[in-house]
Amino acid sequence: MRIGEILLLREVLDPWVLTQTIQQQPAARQRLVSMLISRALIDADDGTLALSEQTDYPGAMQRHLERRDRSVLDAIPAEIGRRWVVLPIGRSRRGGLVVVARDPTPFLQASLEHVTKTPVELAVTAAVHLERLVRAEYGEIEEDGVPEVVPQRISSSHAAVDVSQLRLDDEPAASPTPTPRTVSRMLPEVQLPEGRGGPSVTKELDGTLAQIERAINRAAAEQAAINFASRRWHSALLLQISEGAALGRRGHGARLGTMESIILPIDEPSLVQIAYATRGATIKAPGGVVQQRLAALLGDPLGPAAAPIIAAGNVEAVLAVGDPTSPDLRNPLGKLAALADALGSAYERLGSA
Repeated sequence: MRIGEILLLREVLDPWVLTQTIQQQPAARQRLVSMLISRALIDADDGTLALSEQTDYPGAMQRHLERRDRSVLDAIPAEIGRRWVVLPIGRSRRGGLVVVARDPTPFLQASLEHVTKTPVELAVTAAVHLERLVRAEYGEIEEDGVPEVVPQRISSSHAAVDVSQLRLDDEPAASPTPTPRTVSRMLPEVQLPEGRGGPSVTKELDGTLAQIERAINRAAAEQAAINFASRRWHSALLLQISEGAALGRRGHGARLGTMESIILPIDEPSLVQIAYATRGATIKAPGGVVQQRLAALLGDPLGPAAAPIIAAGNVEAVLAVGDPTSPDLRNPLGKLAALADALGSAYERLGSA
């Protein structure tokens, strides 16, 4: 799927804006995602999530780039970083080197492992940010193409992707949109950087994600997510998927009542069912009795949303929210998806409930 199609399906970009940007792209000589970010038409993390979905490599979000471990910079020679546009950001939980690449491919991964003599785990992020960091750390970028040293042990499971090309179809995509991954699942616990100024939603979200990454059990991780949701949405409901039903686990809202009484069938139309079936964050609320029940629990919101929590390839829970507490909340669906992704990573790390 082309990157523009993914952005449209994730509902982070207006189709007219996308069309206009594509028309102006040849003159700008920028990749589409970088161009959209540079013009403040999409959030940087939304662009990274879309690239992760397209390439099937984990996304390095802004918080990961800001908290990168500078002690691993020398693991990659400067000339390699400049030529291949790559930047190491830390050591993975498995001991490998986490490297963010502008164009991640199996060829690049094998070549980096050949050069560094260590296992490499690749991630992707928007070129506009990665190029700036590579210039700052390694010097001016050298556009010499793909790696020249390519060991034989290379898988063909990934293909190189040119994000500057785009095809817009009138028909919707036939396959469901998977939930993008981030490098939170790869990196060990990271500390928030020291900052100045007053609190912001971004800093607050970063703090919550760090709490989830440090949680010692599922309950602590879930409560951190609900605490953030209680400050940013009028209602929130975490539902555990079990034996064909979504069961109330914990939440926030005046109409929720007791969690034990919340049981929603997962095979009947609802916002939760769509998030479960498509494995992606959604705001598409169908009609039906189950959706009416869910809406009532969330306080009959005008714009409810839901995101799946995926661990080890399985949708284990769904996080649903009502209306934001402030109309100024930027990209609420993206923030909900970030919470769900962090919870999925915590579920994998902590094992069964």
